[in-house]
Amino acid sequence: MIYEFADCLSGAPPGPGIDAIGTDQDGMPSISILRLDSAWRGSILREKRCVSAPWVGDDNMNKRRFSALLAALLAIVALPAGVAAHAESSMSDGSPQSEWVAAASQILTLANSVTWIVQGQRLPSGTCGYTYVDPPATIPVGGWVRQTIADDESSCQQMMQSGNPTDQAAFLAVAGMSGQTPQPSLSRRGAWQSVIFFDLFGIQLTVDATQIYWSYNGSTVSSGTTTGTCTPSQSWWYLNYCNHSGSYPTGSYEGQSSSAFHSLFCAPLPTTYIYYYYNRVWGHPDGTAAIAQSSDAVDECLVLHNNIYTGYN
Repeated sequence: MIYEFADCLSGAPPGPGIDAIGTDQDGMPSISILRLDSAWRGSILREKRCVSAPWVGDDNMNKRRFSALLAALLAIVALPAGVAAHAESSMSDGSPQSEWVAAASQILTLANSVTWIVQGQRLPSGTCGYTYVDPPATIPVGGWVRQTIADDESSCQQMMQSGNPTDQAAFLAVAGMSGQTPQPSLSRRGAWQSVIFFDLFGIQLTVDATQIYWSYNGSTVSSGTTTGTCTPSQSWWYLNYCNHSGSYPTGSYEGQSSSAFHSLFCAPLPTTYIYYYYNRVWGHPDGTAAIAQSSDAVDECLVLHNNIYTGYN
């Protein structure tokens, strides 16, 4: 993809990792970002529209938008070789058939991994939108991850991978769960699920985390508690609401959170929203736990990634 920006950059000299500043095929000013490491040598990222041409109004807001966007672009260049990869294929007439770009967010090494493709839809803004629904699944010992590993914006597809983390320290750090309270006893346990949205530059945007503790004896559960966090990770994202609740459905203890966030980053395009419709963790009488979640981004102007991290404590 070529990430195209507005004439606020006209005449600016190319910076580190910026291959050229010019115009695209439609005459729109653009920056071509050229990766310098061996995995990306000679590849160019492309985005299908100029997103900053209509940025008008508050100069301070424009400066914050542009500073954040440029910092994210330059951060791509700093990624170590091997973190990202780019692959392209063409049809017989030379038109692009697929163009996979690896996620810039930290990709964890997973055991017992499964990889699949999620199909999104083209939004009026020109980018691709995805809805993420994960049905109930038991949390395995050692934790579980579902992460975005690559995008193909030409066909609105994301490549997803799930499995068991092999590096517990890295896993807990990315999930924001480092230093969690250990399991108090063999008859009481904690379990959590952290659902995080990243942008395509690997910048964490929002987090919705649900943490439960419950007591169990093999046949019943009791003394359940639910806590959690709903956190905007960047100054240009704002929390609309955050709710946590607990209940005892069908012999288990259930903790749930729901939240919403918004950002004016894409203005004057419509406000972007991120909704966590539910983030659920169930504690069972046998000491195991299960998770489910549903979340979505609405009116995003850049592609977003949705990752899940879950485990026991």
